[in-house]
Amino acid sequence: VQYFKNTNIKNEAALESQREQLQQLNEFQSQFFINISHEIRTPLTLINGEIDKLNIFNNTSYINESKDIKKGLNKQVNKIKTIVDDVLDLAKMKEINFKVHTKQVLANDLIEKSYASFKPLCEQKEISLVVNKTNNLCYIDVDLTYFERALNNIIVNAIKYTPKKGVITLVLKEQANTIVFAIKDTGMGIPKNETKL
Repeated sequence: VQYFKNTNIKNEAALESQREQLQQLNEFQSQFFINISHEIRTPLTLINGEIDKLNIFNNTSYINESKDIKKGLNKQVNKIKTIVDDVLDLAKMKEINFKVHTKQVLANDLIEKSYASFKPLCEQKEISLVVNKTNNLCYIDVDLTYFERALNNIIVNAIKYTPKKGVITLVLKEQANTIVFAIKDTGMGIPKNETKL
């Protein structure tokens, strides 16, 4: 009995040591991502300053070309900023004191905002973007920053995997006293073995 008791104590001590090591590794990883993200933001700010220099062509014959270049550069910078924000959010979610700040928002407005934001991109890819929503006012309690980011990521994936002439439908409906957001598309879909209920 004493032998098994001592063995059990040793095993528990080993498991506790491994747990502490994993915790330290997670903390190091999170801090690493946070530091890298902040480092990336500095050159992005400087790049924005360089982009603004294209304004010197505003009163010249190159104004249209400079506007197109500026638009394209800003689009790519914003993409990088979004990636940086996503990485920071993932790092923050691992912190013990991470909190979401919810407030009541009108879901009808959110889906219309998403439609307005992604319609130009869908038109560019020759994809039809459709809104199918209830006429009733639907209020939800969410952390607006994280909810919009999650919603936008899903829509971006739908656009990515929907072919030309395809259709993406943004759905807002009430179902069994629950407000449901759904994004449907005519793309390849997600393999069943990669979905989780």
